[in-house]
Amino acid sequence: MIPFLSKFRKNKFEKNVLTESKSELNNPSRGWYKMFYFDVGEEPDWEKVKRDSDESRSLVMLFFDIGKASERELDKEDFEYIRNVFSYFENRGNDIILRIAYDHFGKAIEREPNSFNLVKKHTESVTKIINDNKKNIFVYQGVLLGNWGEMHTSKHLTKEKMRSIHEILKSVDESVFLAVRKPSQLRILCHGREDLPFKKEFRCGIYNDGLFGSDTDLGTYGIHDSKNAGYEREWLKEEEKEFIHSVSIAAPVGGETVNNDEISFSCDEIIETLSKTGITYLNCEYDRILLDKWKGIRYTGSGIWNNESLYDYIGAHLGYRFIISKAYARPAKNDSYLIGITVLNAGFAPIYQDADVYLEIENGQKNETHKISDVLNLLESGESKNVEAAFDMNEGTVRVYAKRAGDGRIIKFAHDCDEQGRVTVGILKCLK
Repeated sequence: MIPFLSKFRKNKFEKNVLTESKSELNNPSRGWYKMFYFDVGEEPDWEKVKRDSDESRSLVMLFFDIGKASERELDKEDFEYIRNVFSYFENRGNDIILRIAYDHFGKAIEREPNSFNLVKKHTESVTKIINDNKKNIFVYQGVLLGNWGEMHTSKHLTKEKMRSIHEILKSVDESVFLAVRKPSQLRILCHGREDLPFKKEFRCGIYNDGLFGSDTDLGTYGIHDSKNAGYEREWLKEEEKEFIHSVSIAAPVGGETVNNDEISFSCDEIIETLSKTGITYLNCEYDRILLDKWKGIRYTGSGIWNNESLYDYIGAHLGYRFIISKAYARPAKNDSYLIGITVLNAGFAPIYQDADVYLEIENGQKNETHKISDVLNLLESGESKNVEAAFDMNEGTVRVYAKRAGDGRIIKFAHDCDEQGRVTVGILKCLK
């Protein structure tokens, strides 16, 4: 017998039966988002903002239209306006998808500056705005240009100008992700470096605002394969989905859906697309016609989601979804006890922000807690990882919880838990 094991000959770990919960998790930086428009220079309708605010969702998109500044630089009043809006949503604890653009009417050609030098000055101001308010910003979308800021129908969207804007945006704080509308645009920003989109430090994802709107997602995909199209043009759908999947390992992918009555996709096709492309966030209002269709479709897969609505299944799996698939305990060195869990990411995408897992034993008199870092970060969809720690205590209730490292916000596992997000995984008993 190994000596250090003798202390634990009569210890018993009684594991809880952990079943997946269908409760809304409302975890940070993932899920359905609500969009709020602000026309910089016009007083916000705060009563409408309050009516439209939804405490059940952690994500919001803030769209600031700066079209009124198309002939001048942003000034102190513009900065203060935007700062006041940020303060409201920061106080609500929202994570923010940010878009700043010259147009939200579909008239970018009319509303964009004639001078590209002014666009660059605005980009420098936007970079300062982001860095001054970085605490709650998850993703910044676009390069100011195009109808609805979607990087099409613009005076200035040449490769060279897009790269010039992106060079300025690269000074955005590393905690904030950037995003462009299409994978081909992302490749343009790589300057021929085919490895770059998949590197974590590149920090640039994709917002596909044409999801399911056509066979090509409204121009997101092309009609030629990558060999014939070239690196900086749109590729065939299946190739682009593979490319987006690789991007989603390092940076968030999201967008919005578009209804098209002339085309339909099966339940399996919809889930495969969202899962394959690693979708983390989707607009909860657009396109409401299509989303209502999803509410009427039943999910036919196995498990607890069988016969639930496709809409609910998708909402639960946007971004990361952590399930404890196993809990275990065994004697360890130096009279300690090793306790661990296996965490499965059942969501469509990783978690992109640092997160810590906490393992604790509590017996009413004492509590021992261990923080384990860097175990959930970038855990891909379908992947599992063990999380374990050695404890001096050898009896008590064993619980697990997780928090976002930056601000301590609770990250709930997909199980029943208490108000602190703690999941009871078992009881360690000393039978001496």
